Amino acid sequence: MNDQPPVVHRRAPRRKAVLFAGAATLLVLALVAYVAYGDRFGKSGADAGSDRTAAERYGSAAPSGAARSSPAASPPAPAAQATVSRAPLTHPGGSTGGSCGLPKYPKPSCTGVPAGTKLTELPLNVDNDSYAVRTPGAVIDAKHIRGNLLLWADNVTIRNSQIDGTVYNDQGTTKHPYTITDSTIGVASNCVTQPGLTYANYTARRVKVLGHDDGFRVDTPGHVAIYDSYAKLCWNPPAKAPPDGSHSGGIQAECGDGVCRDAVFIHNTVDNRGPHGNSGMTYMAFDNNPTSGWTANDNLVMGGSYTVIFWWTGGPNYEVHNNRVVKNEWAYGPADTRGSCAHQNWSGNTLVTIDDTYDIASTVGPLACVN
Repeated sequence: MNDQPPVVHRRAPRRKAVLFAGAATLLVLALVAYVAYGDRFGKSGADAGSDRTAAERYGSAAPSGAARSSPAASPPAPAAQATVSRAPLTHPGGSTGGSCGLPKYPKPSCTGVPAGTKLTELPLNVDNDSYAVRTPGAVIDAKHIRGNLLLWADNVTIRNSQIDGTVYNDQGTTKHPYTITDSTIGVASNCVTQPGLTYANYTARRVKVLGHDDGFRVDTPGHVAIYDSYAKLCWNPPAKAPPDGSHSGGIQAECGDGVCRDAVFIHNTVDNRGPHGNSGMTYMAFDNNPTSGWTANDNLVMGGSYTVIFWWTGGPNYEVHNNRVVKNEWAYGPADTRGSCAHQNWSGNTLVTIDDTYDIASTVGPLACVN
C-alpha cells in the first residue's frame, strides 16, 4: 500500500460558539477544579446545512479553489429511535475482536485493512479530492480512495478498504446510514483536522484511524456503534487548525442540531498521547448540545487534558464499565464528569500501565467516577 500523504483538507469550522459556551459554563461551575482548558473543549465539526457549498463543507484541494455543490437531499424520513442495551457488560455477538479480543485490546496489527489484501484504486470523482457514492446499498470492498469518501446514499457497506481522507455521510441535513469494517482511515504521515469517521447512523468494526486529530464523531441524531477499533490521533498547530490548534479526541459528540441518541463505544483503543489533545473519550452534554444514552465499555484510552470527559445532563444514565485508563498520560486528571456521577453507572474501571504493544503491563488501582 502507498502511504503518500493524500490530497485532503479540513472542513470549514461550525458551531464553535456553542461549544465554547459550554466550556465557559464549565469554568463558572468548576473554578475549584483543575479545568483551565477553556475553549479546548470546543471542536469544529459537521455540516452547517444545505445552504453551504460542498467546498465550504468538505474543503477543496482543487488549485482553482472552485466551490462545488453537493446534490440536494430529499427530505429525510423521521429518524427511528433505536433501542440500545444500557449495560452490555460482555462483548456483543457477531464480533470477537479477533486476535485482539479481551483481555487484549485493539492495536494496529489487528485493525484496519487485513494484511495481504490487494487494493484496487478508485479514481476520485468530485473535485479531484473525493470519491462520492450515489447508489443505495453499494459495496466498497478492497478499494483505495486517495481522498475523502462521500456517502450520498443509504446503506453503503465499506470493508477491507483504505480511505486516505475522511468518511462523510452528510448530505444537507441527512446522515446516510452505513457500515464499515476492517478498513483504514487516513495515513500516519498526514494530519487532517477532521474526524476519521462521521457523523451519525453508522456502525464501525475493526477500523484503524491514523493521521486525524479526531477518531470518531457523533452528530445529531446519533445512533453510532463502534467496536474493536483503534485510533492514533495527531495534532495540528493554530496555523493549520485555528484559533488554538487541534482539539483532538477519540470520540466526540457534537449535537447542536438536536439530541444525539444511543451511542455505543465498546472494546476500542484510543491513543491521544503526544497531541495537546482534548481527551481519549469525550461525550459531553450541555446547553445546546444535548445527548441521550451513552455506553462506553471495555476500552483502553490514554492521553488528553482529561482522558475521559463524560458530562450528563439528561436521558438514561451513562453506562461506563470495565474501561482501562493509562496512568499519568493526562494533563489534569483521568476523568471529568462535571458533577454528574449520580447519573453515571461506573463499575470495573481501572488505572493501568501498558507496554509498547498496548498490552496491559499492570493494574494500578480502581478508577471511580470523578465529580
